[in-house]
Amino acid sequence: MTHDNDNRAPTIAAFTIGGKSDQPLTAEALKITMRNAMARFTEGFGRLPDDAEADMLWASVQRHHGVPEHQIEPASQRRQ
Repeated sequence: MTHDNDNRAPTIAAFTIGGKSDQPLTAEALKITMRNAMARFTEGFGRLPDDAEADMLWASVQRHHGVPEHQIEPASQRRQ
């Protein structure tokens, strides 16, 4: 866990979800995966993610469920 005063921030590994989902791409599946990702982040870092971190988590959730890269939102999180 990191604290605000120890100058450590979450690494990109905190925003990576391994593998690919075998669930159909539905709003409910995305919602469940995002809820789980937020819970893991909060448990690991002892706080909620800031806006930029939440955007990275959301992009990871979308990739995990097979959303095409050109449709990832927010657009700033799309890989070139």
